Amino acid sequence: MANKIRRLSRPLDFVDGDDLAALDEAANGSPRAAAIVTTALVEDALRWCLCGFLTPDADRAELPALDHADVFDNEIAPLKTFHAKIVIGYSLGIYGTVTRDDLQRMKRIRNAFAHSPRSITFETREVSSECLGLRYLDTTLANMHKTIEFDDNNPRQKFLETARLLILDLHAIGFPKSDKRHLEKML
Repeated sequence: MANKIRRLSRPLDFVDGDDLAALDEAANGSPRAAAIVTTALVEDALRWCLCGFLTPDADRAELPALDHADVFDNEIAPLKTFHAKIVIGYSLGIYGTVTRDDLQRMKRIRNAFAHSPRSITFETREVSSECLGLRYLDTTLANMHKTIEFDDNNPRQKFLETARLLILDLHAIGFPKSDKRHLEKML
């Protein structure tokens, strides 16, 4: 029974747009729900991206009982935590320091909302500072010579728009058999 519920939260064959619909749903929730769910969606996109770089039989060669899910989900899984996923993505050269640093910021923001016993919002000084320090969105848009309409001084909006772009880019880079994996790595 536990595996059925776990499979519901770990689809690697996502339907295009499901994650963005969930992101829109989270964006309209409480600050705590928005931060936790949004970061979970980014973490899932990173997981999906990393799977695009794993060879199908890599786990079975060393540990016959494991498959890709076990690299992420079992008790001793080397990529179980968001931190481990961030580190390995950077170590593999999938993305650079701007992306790594923003993923770490998002992890800290999520942890603050998830573990704070008091009511905090995106306007709470420490949270706001982390959100406004996110650089992936600004750097990506500048490199593409594009802009999008959002209030750069609104910490919640910057957090959500950064997450949206990260989700899209991580899925594009990790897409199996995608030529995009061979293009320039993410920032």
